[in-house]
Amino acid sequence: MKRVDTIARVRRAFYVQGWSVKKIVRELHVSRNTVVILASPNTVGHSPKARLVVTMADLS
Repeated sequence: MKRVDTIARVRRAFYVQGWSVKKIVRELHVSRNTVVILASPNTVGHSPKARLVVTMADLS
């Protein structure tokens, strides 16, 4: 799992600075999959437990 500072740097680079995914991968040394997951607007932090909580709440 990525640390909070890494998540913040990736999101700031993508949304505020307007960097491309490829540039973020090169400059911040994170994987492309990580950048794609963190840059999507509907992700809070890509935690499987968070999705499980949402799924369990929907079932009951």
